[in-house]
Amino acid sequence: MTRLIILTTSIGWGVAAMTACSRPEVPADSTGSDTGHADATASSGPDGSGTAEETSSTPGETTGGDTANSDPTGESTHDTSGPSGLGTDESSGTGVSSGTGVSSDTNGGTADSDTGSSVADCGFDPGLTFGRLDEVFQLVSDDGTTCLWLERRDDSEPDIIYKAVPFTLLAFKVGHAGEVVLIDDPNALSWESTHHNWMDVGEARSNEVRYRLEDWYVGTEGGESFTDKFGVFAYDLDTDALIWGPILLRPYK
Repeated sequence: MTRLIILTTSIGWGVAAMTACSRPEVPADSTGSDTGHADATASSGPDGSGTAEETSSTPGETTGGDTANSDPTGESTHDTSGPSGLGTDESSGTGVSSGTGVSSDTNGGTADSDTGSSVADCGFDPGLTFGRLDEVFQLVSDDGTTCLWLERRDDSEPDIIYKAVPFTLLAFKVGHAGEVVLIDDPNALSWESTHHNWMDVGEARSNEVRYRLEDWYVGTEGGESFTDKFGVFAYDLDTDALIWGPILLRPYK
C-alpha cells in the first residue's frame, strides 16, 4: 500500500512539471496586460511639468518625438536666424549724412495717437524764449507736425542804429512728416534782412530741396498783423515746384 501511494504521488509531480514546461511565456507590458508589444506611459515629462508619451508603432516612426526640429525628410527645421527666432537683425541709424553740410534723421518724430501723424522734434531748448532779433529761432506748427530751428549771427556794428539788422544764417533745421533735416553748409544758407526785420527771409538748400522761411509779422497770413508768425515752404531744388507748404509756424515759447 505504501509503495502504491509513493508511485501515484511521483506520477502527479511529473505531469505537473511537464505542463509547466510546455506552456509558452507571453511578455507583459508595464500595465500588466498581454499586448504583444511594449507600451510605456510616463506620468510626467523630463521637467516634471507635463506628460510624456511614447508608443512604439511601425519601425522608424516616432509619435512622441520633437516635431519642432525635424520634418518627414529628416532635415532640421530649427530656426537659427537669431535669438528667440526673431529673424535677422536690421538696424537703422540716425543723423545719416545726405550731402556736405546736410544731415537727415528719419527718426526725428513720434507718432501722435490722436491725429495719426508724426510729431516733429527739432530738439528745442525749453529754457529759451523767443525774441525777434535773437540769434536762435525755435518755431513749431499748431499741430506739432512741423518744426524749425535756426541759428544766425548778428553782423551789426557797435554804436550803429540799423533800420534792418544784418544777419548771417549759420544753421537751419526743419522737421516735417517724420523727417528732420539739418543744413549747416555756409554755401547753402542765406538770409535777407528787411525794414525793421519785419519781413525777413531765410533759405536753406539740401541736395534736393530748397527750404524757405518767411517772416509774416506785418502780413495777414495766419492771423492779425504785427504778431509773431512765420511761413515755411519746401520746393524742389531742380524744378522749383512746391513740395509742401506754406505751413504756419509760431514761436515755441
